[in-house]
Amino acid sequence: MPTRRCYDCKKTKDLNEFGKSSWGTQGYGHQCKKCKSQSDKDYRRKHKRQLQIYVRKRNLQGICAYQLARQRCQNPNNQNYSSYGGRGIQVLMTPEEWCKIWQATAKCSLCPSVLTFHQKGNQKCMDRIDLNGHYEVGNVRIICRSCNSKEKYKQWARTDLRPCLKELVRLYGLEKVRVEIKRLAEE
Repeated sequence: MPTRRCYDCKKTKDLNEFGKSSWGTQGYGHQCKKCKSQSDKDYRRKHKRQLQIYVRKRNLQGICAYQLARQRCQNPNNQNYSSYGGRGIQVLMTPEEWCKIWQATAKCSLCPSVLTFHQKGNQKCMDRIDLNGHYEVGNVRIICRSCNSKEKYKQWARTDLRPCLKELVRLYGLEKVRVEIKRLAEE
C-alpha cells in the first residue's frame, strides 16, 4: 500500500488515512484526516466572528432578494411594478421558504457556474420558470446573474415576437453569420 508523510504530524501513513484533494501531488491532501480535522476546528475557533459575518451576509442577500421581489409585485410606485405586480404576479412564498431555496442551491440551473454571494459575475438570482406564474415553490429556480441578463427570450415570449436574424446576431455576439437558403425542389 502506498504511503505518504503528513505535513503536520510528520508521520508516514497509508494513503487511505489522507483525504482526497485535487491540490495534492498524488490526488490526496498534505494533511492526514486527523490533522485536517484538528486544523479545521482551530480555524473555525480562530475565525469564528468572520464566519458568522459570512453566513449572516449570505442569509441577508436572500432576504434582500425576497424583499425586492415583494416590492416589484406589491408596490405600485416601484419602477418595475408594471412588469410584475401590474401583470398580477405575486410572491406566494414565505421568507423562510425563499431562504431555504436560496441557501440550498449552489449551482446555476442553466449553466455550470458555481454561485457565490461575493463574486459579481456569479451572483444568485431567483427566476420564475413560468413567466406568467407567481413566485412560489415549484415555479422558481436559482440562476446566475449573467444567465438572468441573457434571457431576452422572456420578452419575446411575453409579447409573442420572434427575433429577426440581425437581432440574434447582435444579442449573441456572432461576428460572421452565413445563412444559406435552400429551395426545395419542386416536384
